[in-house]
Amino acid sequence: MRSIWMAAVWMALLCLMGAAAAEGADLPIPKFKEVSVHDPSVIRAEDGTFYIFGSHMTAAKSDDLIQWTMSKPAFTR
Repeated sequence: MRSIWMAAVWMALLCLMGAAAAEGADLPIPKFKEVSVHDPSVIRAEDGTFYIFGSHMTAAKSDDLIQWTMSKPAFTR
């Protein structure tokens, strides 16, 4: 009885995933602007801007988590 229940749950999940994939089929493919940041940490500022900071003193910012702009280094030699 348990195996029938698990099979029904898996079938329902697969159907839901298929329906979600079909709904998103008309969405445009986003164009990403990548930046390179090692060991990233992301925060969201009060104004809604996202900032990413890395362990090699690099940083970038984004309004939508897709298009990123490198920031000037916070530290100089």
